[in-house]
Amino acid sequence: MPNVVGLPAMDALALLENMDVKVKVKLNGNGIVKEQSINKSTKLKNNQTVTLKAS
Repeated sequence: MPNVVGLPAMDALALLENMDVKVKVKLNGNGIVKEQSINKSTKLKNNQTVTLKAS
């Protein structure tokens, strides 16, 4: 799992979708990712979904 904190939510979404990662975005405000539900460098399991909180 890459670190997407600090990226615009739409850029993070595109990056993760290109890696075939399922993504759920909770958007509020200007759309910069402040938190991700799966820590960076964590190996993703099949069908695992990452939640991004952006504000």
